[in-house]
Amino acid sequence: MRYGFLISRFSDEELTHIIDSGGKLYCSITDGRLLAYLLESSLTEFTALFEDGDKGRYNAKQSINGTERYLYQIATSLKEGRTGLGTQLLNSFLRSDPLPVITDVLISPVNNLPSLNFFHRNGFTDSGILELPEYRSFGTLTSQVLTWKP
Repeated sequence: MRYGFLISRFSDEELTHIIDSGGKLYCSITDGRLLAYLLESSLTEFTALFEDGDKGRYNAKQSINGTERYLYQIATSLKEGRTGLGTQLLNSFLRSDPLPVITDVLISPVNNLPSLNFFHRNGFTDSGILELPEYRSFGTLTSQVLTWKP
């Protein structure tokens, strides 16, 4: 079994599209070195993955009402892992605009139990499963969808 995170590399165009569509990039930088980042994108970046049934399927325990913020990615450098920096960055993000947040964590084909535990420790609850038959060049993916409510 493989363990790990799916952190996507973005082209300049992709990142520009996310930011131009209302997304935000939160960073922790020290001495010119990126220690951690959090990428928020518009909720439509998430819903577009499954609105067209050919792309994917969202099996929801909780429905999406359209007011949620979408946490696209959060990551820390390997040296900063397990130092609390990710939690600090997440808490800053959650406090910046106290609206519900939705995110998803890849659970297949890799085991992302550390990521799920991170979100559960920070008040997120499981709210559904997202199945994507093909995502970029990664093949079939399954993600646990989680929500946080203020």
